[in-house]
Amino acid sequence: MFRSCKLLAGLSANEGPKLPLARQLQEQAAASEEAALQRDRKVAMTQAGIMGAQLDAPSLPRPTFILPKRRDHVPPMQLAEALQRVKAGAKAKFEETVEVSFKMGLDPRRSDQQVRGVVSLPHGTGKRLSVAVFAEGEQAEAALKAGAERVGGQKLIDEIAEAQGSGLQYDRCIATPDMMSRVAKIARILGPRGLMPNPKLGTVMLDAAAAVQATMRGQVEFR
Repeated sequence: MFRSCKLLAGLSANEGPKLPLARQLQEQAAASEEAALQRDRKVAMTQAGIMGAQLDAPSLPRPTFILPKRRDHVPPMQLAEALQRVKAGAKAKFEETVEVSFKMGLDPRRSDQQVRGVVSLPHGTGKRLSVAVFAEGEQAEAALKAGAERVGGQKLIDEIAEAQGSGLQYDRCIATPDMMSRVAKIARILGPRGLMPNPKLGTVMLDAAAAVQATMRGQVEFR
């Protein structure tokens, strides 16, 4: 009897009897929940401190957007009216020029959609053009009478080839069809300068004199 009492006393003095398993689990869950609540309180306090510091800081001005001034939209008008307005607004002391742009919706990379040709201006260009003609015989004489500055055949071709285009000051070159096989030898000289005769541009014609006269009257190329 004495020994059993002493054993119970030792248990209570040291660690006490062990709790049931269900109670231990309840106490552990309660401890975990308390730790989570404390952690949430710390996070909330930290966030509140940051927000308070932001509120105490001086407020910066918000960026403002400056919209560009819109130009007055000009409604579409007829070509004659547009030309009248351009002439009325001319202020320069020299004869001003007008540039016209057309939106045609073409793809210039495709050869079948390229726009290139010539047009004869009704009142000319206001300046005299220098024309060279590759022709022989009667066509050469007719071209010279029509106003061509230089007319020649194989000799003219050899001179241009020997000089490699140096001193070539012509505004346009015209050739008769029978001369094109020989003119092709200097195509690398005439081509980059835009002087290579081309049937599509009216610079390769059987009637060289008519081509010279059309050029002198103000025939210009567009592309």
